[in-house]
Parts: sequence; structure tokens; C-alpha cells
Amino acid sequence: MNFSRFVQRRASGDRFLALGVLVAVFLAATVMAGGPIYLRSLEKIGMADVVDTIGRYNKNVGAVSDWIPLEAQAIEDADATIDAAVNSDLEPIIANGSTRIKSRAHYWGVEDGDPETETEIRRGALISKAYFHEMEGLFDAVIYIEGRSPGPQLRVDENGVQIVEVALYKERSKEMRYGDTFVDFNIGDIVQATSVSRRSGLVKAEIVGIFEA
Repeated sequence: MNFSRFVQRRASGDRFLALGVLVAVFLAATVMAGGPIYLRSLEKIGMADVVDTIGRYNKNVGAVSDWIPLEAQAIEDADATIDAAVNSDLEPIIANGSTRIKSRAHYWGVEDGDPETETEIRRGALISKAYFHEMEGLFDAVIYIEGRSPGPQLRVDENGVQIVEVALYKERSKEMRYGDTFVDFNIGDIVQATSVSRRSGLVKAEIVGIFEA
């Protein structure tokens, strides 16, 4: 007699044995089904405990992309993608988030105020590069020693070139290398900039503020 037939005969004669087997199988299935849920709960508790242990610092997560156009809609779409990627495990431990934007390098030149004079934009190894930054909350955390914080509005000059308002860090507003000379920036200066990598396009930036940390 094989084992399976033996169990069948014993079960037919012993209802309590059959009931015990069913209860055992049910309990085993319940434990197996509840195991992943239990482990996920432990994982969440462990993540929260790690965040509390390391304190305020060293717990930032950054998502970096090199191909986000410097356009309002493109930036909103990128933020929406990041928000959608935050799953239910991370959401409870996220305190806040912010966006930091840094453009690619630009060659630049400063207008001299004479509309009849073409602004020279120098290129080469000895030319310092210009970068455009956007940082949430920056203008509330710095002290302006000259001028004011930039506004969101754009202007267009008589040639259809957009003009954005910018602010400069104090240490980057004086004696910037421009070939074999050095340039100091002042409030009201208009800087023309063109992308180093694309070698085309032009944007103008009006300096409206100079700040220090």
C-alpha cells in the first residue's frame, strides 16, 4: 500500500485527521500569503528608522537629466515625471523637494550701449564661460548688495531676441576673464550669450542684482 492510499483510508475513517490536515494547509497558506506583506512592513519601518538615524543631512536623492530644455513647460513636465516616480514606499519619508537647473556653457559678450556697435562674443580656451542657473528658494536665502532679485518676465528687443533678468554672485561679478582682458559686471549691463555646444542661437541677460551668500 502506498502512502497516498494509506492517508486516504485513514482520512475516511478519521474525520478529525482530515480536518486537522485542512487546518494545517490553511494556516500554511495564510503564513505564505502574509509573509511578503510582513516583510514590506519591516522594510518601510527600517527605511524610516535609517532616515531618522542619519539626521538632517546626507539623505538627499537627486534625479539628473542633461536634456531638459530651458522652457517652462518642459521643466513642469520633468517635475511631473519625478513626482510620478515616487512610489508609496518613498512618499512617507519625503520631507520636501526642489528643482535645480544649470544650463550648458555659453560664450558671452557685454553690450556697450551703442545700438550701432555689434557686440563681440569671444570664443576660445582663455574665455570664461557663462551658465544660467535656476534654484528654488535661492533669492530668499541670499543678501542683495546691489539691485534686486530677477523677475519671471521676459522682454524681446527690436531684433526679436529674448532678454531675461539675472542676478550674479558677488565673487563672479568682478574681474572675469575675457580673453586677454578682465571684465567687471554692473547693474543694468546687457550680456549676450550663445551656446558653446550648439554654436547657434542667442539670448540676452540683463543684470538686475548682485548678491552674496
